[in-house]
Amino acid sequence: MSSDHPIPIPFILRGQEITAQDLLYQSQDGKNQFHYPDPRALLSQIVLSDPTQLQRDFANLRVSEIIDFLAEAGKAMTLNHARMEQACRFSVPFSALPESIVRGSYDLIPVVFSKLALRTMVENEIGSKYLDGWVEMPYADKIARRRAYGARTLHFISGNVPVVAALSIARAALIKSDNIIKVTPNDPLTASAIIGAMMDVDPNHPVTKHFSVVYWSKELQDFEHELIQPRYLEKIISWGGAIGRGSTRRSTTATCKPPALM
Repeated sequence: MSSDHPIPIPFILRGQEITAQDLLYQSQDGKNQFHYPDPRALLSQIVLSDPTQLQRDFANLRVSEIIDFLAEAGKAMTLNHARMEQACRFSVPFSALPESIVRGSYDLIPVVFSKLALRTMVENEIGSKYLDGWVEMPYADKIARRRAYGARTLHFISGNVPVVAALSIARAALIKSDNIIKVTPNDPLTASAIIGAMMDVDPNHPVTKHFSVVYWSKELQDFEHELIQPRYLEKIISWGGAIGRGSTRRSTTATCKPPALM
C-alpha cells in the first residue's frame, strides 16, 4: 500500500483468481499504490461472449437456491476473515469517512447476505416468481405471460462506502445476471473479497461463474473502448456523483450509438 511496498490487487474472473504485477496504479500524492493485472490480455476471460450461456446456466436454478448459496458465502464476509480484514485495512486510509464508520459499513456486509435481507430485497424489488418462470397476467379474456431475465451488465461501483459493493453483488446475483464489476482505487479489494467468499463455497456455482471483478485506469482507453460494446454488454450500471456518471457517459457514447428519443 505504501510507495515502497505496493500490494497486488487480484482480478476475480468467473471463479478464478488472477494475480499479476503487470501495471501499477499510483495516486497523485503517491500514498495509494497497487499492482494489478493488465486487463487487455484478459478480455476474453472477463466478458461473456455467448449471451445464451447465461440463460443455460440459470435455467434450472431457482432464486431460493441462490439465496441459500449467498447466505452460506455471507458467513465468511465478516472482518474475522482474512480477505475482508485486508479490504477494510486498505480502505480506511483512503476514505473520507472516520474509521469507525468504514468498519461499521463492513459490519453491514454479512447482514446484506443474510437470508432475510436477500428475500426481502428480491421480493420487494422484483418478485422471485418472475425470475423463476413465466407468470400469467390475465387481461379480460386474454392471458399474457411475463418473465424477468438477467442481462450482461457492467457495474461502475463507487468506493466511498464498502457496502455499495455488497448491495451491487447481491442484487446482481439475485436477478441471475452476468456481471463485470469495475472497482475503484480507494476500495479495490471489497468486491473481490465478497466474490472470494463465494468461491470458497463453490467456485463452479453459476453465480460465481458469472462475476468478473477488475480494475483499469483511465489511461487504458483502448481496453475500455473494446469492452463497452453491444456484443459484450446489454446494460451499464453506474454508482457515484456527477463526475463518475460523466465518465461513464463519455465511455458509452464513444463506443455505442446514443439512444433515440421517442
